[in-house]
Amino acid sequence: MSVTCTGICIALRVVLAISWLSILVAASDAEDALRQPELIEFRSGDLDLKGFIWKPAGAGPFPAILWNHGSEKRPGAVDSVATFFVTRGYVFFVPHRRGHGRSPGPYIMDQLKTAGSAAQRSLMLVRLHEAHFSDQLAANCSGAAQTWSGSPDLQRRLIAAARRAAMPVFFLQAQNDYDLTPNRVLSDEVKASGKQAESRVYPAHGSGAQDGHSFCGRGVNVWGPDVASFIEAHLK
Repeated sequence: MSVTCTGICIALRVVLAISWLSILVAASDAEDALRQPELIEFRSGDLDLKGFIWKPAGAGPFPAILWNHGSEKRPGAVDSVATFFVTRGYVFFVPHRRGHGRSPGPYIMDQLKTAGSAAQRSLMLVRLHEAHFSDQLAANCSGAAQTWSGSPDLQRRLIAAARRAAMPVFFLQAQNDYDLTPNRVLSDEVKASGKQAESRVYPAHGSGAQDGHSFCGRGVNVWGPDVASFIEAHLK
């Protein structure tokens, strides 16, 4: 299966971009579908990138969730989060950005290590998040929590993007994440622009900042029901 992507389909650290897709899926055993996501290829500029797509059993159309991973080098298929949403009737797509996971290209964190100055690093962080608010959004988990304080350029870019958000946004993270500021600031900007936004800080996950940051992928049983309700309310 091949998917063509016009432009860069990425978002903040974790964003669920929701749309209705007329996807017809052959009937299959639900457990088999969950255990075996399909590895697909899609075009992005001059590269053929890879990603995993999970499908519910039965025939569509289904609502679809686009999971945009963070800076981790090997995002995988996001099994726990995918399972949560696929069992609720969503197609779940995990594209691997350039240099991440199965996709070719330079890895952004390696590029950041070779940045010659603070100014260059700041501009590279802007590039990392450059298209992150360009898609319609439904939920943002821990967006820019590790990079916000170190890049005023990034802050300005994301604030401008939040003001242009096209649909309601649910911001979430754990109390012990690296930085709670971006979720608070960006949710306020979305609300100020006249769009609906919710911002929720959940109890600490694990013991340190990295544990808190991993709440996005490991805490779906906590935040998932709230996000699912938020999505369903705005798909009606």
